[in-house]
Amino acid sequence: MKTWDDIEKILPLNDEENEIINLKVQLISKLVQLRQEKKITQEQFAKLCGVKQSFIARIESDNTRSMTLETLIKLAHAIGYKVTLEPIGA
Repeated sequence: MKTWDDIEKILPLNDEENEIINLKVQLISKLVQLRQEKKITQEQFAKLCGVKQSFIARIESDNTRSMTLETLIKLAHAIGYKVTLEPIGA
């Protein structure tokens, strides 16, 4: 199976596309961290979000780049967080 890095070499992305993917990966990583800090299982998190546990598992295991930012924001809201912007270099 090809990795994301393999695919990226074949289909180079522009700066905006790379920034979107990096943001998604950061959001997913942060959501996993927050879920674990709150000692919430994937199943509990899924119930809070109104999705299936398998959906949460897929997000956490793949860092799936196909996930929309809207969905990631919805997941953050479900555990009491919002997504904000910070100045570059902050």
